[in-house]
Amino acid sequence: MEKLLESFKTLVYLGTQVSFFIEVHNTYTQNEEFLNQIEFQGHYSNLPFAKSISGTFLNYALIISNSFFDEYNKEFTSSKHPDFKVRIDKLKAITKPVMRRVNKWTNFKDYRNYILAHNFRIKDVSIFSKDFKPFHFNSPHTNTEIILLNQLMRIITTCISKEFPELVEQINWKENALSKMTFNYNEVDIDKELTEIWTQIETVKKQL
Repeated sequence: MEKLLESFKTLVYLGTQVSFFIEVHNTYTQNEEFLNQIEFQGHYSNLPFAKSISGTFLNYALIISNSFFDEYNKEFTSSKHPDFKVRIDKLKAITKPVMRRVNKWTNFKDYRNYILAHNFRIKDVSIFSKDFKPFHFNSPHTNTEIILLNQLMRIITTCISKEFPELVEQINWKENALSKMTFNYNEVDIDKELTEIWTQIETVKKQL
């Protein structure tokens, strides 16, 4: 049960993140006129501030959503948890309509892998190559599609909660991913470091 609980926690956490992104989208929409009074400078000056926020969050929501379905399809399975095979198989049967809808976005994972999370290459061909032919991505792209995607994730976690109420009872809702990691919080002298790096570059160039 402990490993199954870990997987459920992962799904809940990922789903909650996407729900937060949707909340950001809704809030920006309600305050779009006000937010667009904030102006970028220089190269980005023509970009509306509100849509920049929304676009960034929604793209990240697609990355997190992919992680959610990876977890559900690869980890929350009867093969990984044979002691709960009957209940998990029942759950998978119940949630088939959700997965059928998700699978209609046939390039959902491709968009995440090729564009959002990696380096703009499709089958090792750069999208900036003269030989690259425009690629049509059948992936969630509009606001309504991403909101639907979030609701599909909620259906899955709801169905798990009903099939495995004991998992819900064991969750510590105050627990979060950040409590599982630490970081170095270093204040750096940006100008000094960049000056040193450029000096090193010039030194290397003279030695070539």
